[in-house]
Amino acid sequence: MKNKMRTVAIWLSMLVLSVIPMWAAPSALEIMEDVYNRDTGDDMKAHLTMEISNSRGSTRERSIIQIRSIEDGIEKKLMFLQPL
Repeated sequence: MKNKMRTVAIWLSMLVLSVIPMWAAPSALEIMEDVYNRDTGDDMKAHLTMEISNSRGSTRERSIIQIRSIEDGIEKKLMFLQPL
């Protein structure tokens, strides 16, 4: 009798522990909203370098520097294009 109760208790605890993570996981919509509404700060600077190739195999490199700043609620963006 004790052995059966122990087995039932183990099975019940395994069932409960396997169901708990499903409740704790955020939904896809919550994840998307958190990403969209994340704090991006007041300023940002990014440097992007691209290697562009055509169908004949010729390649060239281009570089973009982007600067963003928020001052008094107004967002300002600057982009500088430069060939390498």
